[in-house]
Amino acid sequence: MEEETSTAVVLAVAEITGVDALKLSPLYEVLDPDALNRAFADDQGSYRWGEAQITFPFGNCWITVRSDDQIIVVPREELNVSPSLSYCEMCPAKHDWTSVSSLSTTLLKALNEVSQQCDLMSPEPFTTIINFDSLDRLFAPIDQRSQRDAGWLSVSVDGYAITVEASGQIKFAPASRSPAEGRI
Repeated sequence: MEEETSTAVVLAVAEITGVDALKLSPLYEVLDPDALNRAFADDQGSYRWGEAQITFPFGNCWITVRSDDQIIVVPREELNVSPSLSYCEMCPAKHDWTSVSSLSTTLLKALNEVSQQCDLMSPEPFTTIINFDSLDRLFAPIDQRSQRDAGWLSVSVDGYAITVEASGQIKFAPASRSPAEGRI
């Protein structure tokens, strides 16, 4: 049986930091582990196509989980700063975590708005890249007092970089670099 993504992340951080996996803070404090496990898989467990990555801090490291199933772990002291999103924002939107609307609905509305303003594809193919149920849960608050505020999902779609931050901020920009290359 293949290891789940969330388990692989915890074990990789434990190995790199030299801290026992059971002594690391719980991954669910940063993001939903089940959502991470299913983010790039369809309902049958097959991987979706497209370039995407989820980046978040965990265990004194920055973690990047790519849609090609690669996990990159970099100790924070090696970076000295958090990985940044180095691009000019275009057509930003923000999801309200207290609303009844889901993050994926907010994203699709923003995609429709951007696709009307720019030469961007229709949002239907976007669902072939990321599992929307997982997206809705990935950075959702644990409860009303515990907001997850670190990390983001980056996706390349039709020549554009789309970033969904844990804060609910959604940004679009012409992609100068693909998510698979690291920073966009």
